[in-house]
Amino acid sequence: MNSLPENLILSPLKQQDYPAVAALHLLGWQQAYSPIFGAEALQQFSLPAFEALWQERLAVPDRHYLGLWQHKQLLGFAGFGPAEAQQASAAEGEIYHFYLHPASWGRGVAGPLMKRVLGELKEGGYQRAVLWVLDANARARSFYANHQFSANGRRQERYRWGLHLMEVQLERSL
Repeated sequence: MNSLPENLILSPLKQQDYPAVAALHLLGWQQAYSPIFGAEALQQFSLPAFEALWQERLAVPDRHYLGLWQHKQLLGFAGFGPAEAQQASAAEGEIYHFYLHPASWGRGVAGPLMKRVLGELKEGGYQRAVLWVLDANARARSFYANHQFSANGRRQERYRWGLHLMEVQLERSL
């Protein structure tokens, strides 16, 4: 689905949107990652910590954030901009965050958000879009494959927030 369903709005996120972004991000982590890490491992995360994180992130000048809204409720968001990795080329734009409210999973509303992000990366002069995804996140990997992303061979192992993250990088042409 590439057109925006009725009553949905795509708009740049503003600094004052951080509480809604933080709440959706936390809920997304709890729902998507509890089968991977276990619910107990995710109990350490708190809304105030996520709010502080997003208050900072939304102030970073080189990054762009889009929100998908319905009736003033945030259904999804994406963050994107220049690729962060040292081995990245200037031709690579990166999608740093792509989250959808779990109640909206499988309803076709994420497609227009992805289309807009890819369009803005292309307009920004990038030739490829890259992103990192948890290797074990089958739902996300399937979504990205449906949008022509494929693994490029780059992998990373990180420890963040006490979690062992095994990630694979996906890419596609713009």
